[in-house]
Amino acid sequence: MDTSPPFDAEQLRRVMVAYHDLLAAHRRRLNRLNVYPVPDADTGTNLAMTMQSVVDNLHAIGEAGDVCAAIGRGAMFGARGASGVILSQYLGAATRRLAVVALWDGRVLAEALDAAADDAYAAVSHPVEGTILTVARAAATAAAAVSDGSIPAVASAARDGAAAALTATPDLLPALRAAGVVDAGGAGLLLLFDAMLHVLTGTPLPEPAPEPVARVAIPAGGHGRYEVVVQLAATPEAMPRFRKTWEQLGNESTVVVESGGRLVAHLHTDDPEAAMDAARAAGRVLEVQITDLVAQVAELTVADRPGLRTALVAVVDGDGLRELFHSRGTSVIVTG
Repeated sequence: MDTSPPFDAEQLRRVMVAYHDLLAAHRRRLNRLNVYPVPDADTGTNLAMTMQSVVDNLHAIGEAGDVCAAIGRGAMFGARGASGVILSQYLGAATRRLAVVALWDGRVLAEALDAAADDAYAAVSHPVEGTILTVARAAATAAAAVSDGSIPAVASAARDGAAAALTATPDLLPALRAAGVVDAGGAGLLLLFDAMLHVLTGTPLPEPAPEPVARVAIPAGGHGRYEVVVQLAATPEAMPRFRKTWEQLGNESTVVVESGGRLVAHLHTDDPEAAMDAARAAGRVLEVQITDLVAQVAELTVADRPGLRTALVAVVDGDGLRELFHSRGTSVIVTG
């Protein structure tokens, strides 16, 4: 029987604030972890910006349903990058489950985490294990195993399950194993459970670990040099056609979520204009983010050399050009 104090709207708000603060503190480390599906340098930034939008929507504390709705709305409208879009779907599903129950106990929390994992998988066109999705599912499974316990017990089990799954991500994804890192998105999601335990039990928040060395190997054409994220207002009739077109343009990084007539879509592509044409054909484009991943990672690599005042960065396609530029003393060589 759950004898712990009830988990309420104020505690939920505090969890969201603590999670945002943790992401901000760990942002640089998370930025340097990501290598899948292509290396980029903003996973931590995207998660932190998504949570900033959530926190901005929580200024006025109201009823539990109001707080839940504000979290879902803030995450959806502020979603940045693939990790942010998946997180928005995750938080939206969890809070929708919480909103329909008057008293939150361990069982309800476990059900909310299960719904969140389901919706996170549904958002991704081609779900891949060894990512944030695996961590989300492991947390839900561990929570379900103790769902008749207290909320702190369920949260602790979820955290342990997420941590174990994160550690195992290199066993599931060759790209992670080759780089010697865990999944960046999964590492970001784990911090949510650290924030939850901090609010519920006073457990100290984790300090940022040393930052891994940045990687600069961007796959050549066909893997998606550009990250495109759009928000658009679309009719229900247009959404299936847009999703199909978007999946054809992208790759395993394609993510599409929908709420109340608004779509948030993410992909990696070598043809960002084609992606924008598809978005404009589906409805009214509200916001666009296009990131050149090759340039982004090159900038990160130069920034990792604090004594370097001037640098030549070359983007090349082929071992011969790489060898030529290396022989001329190029500071950073990026494949792309």
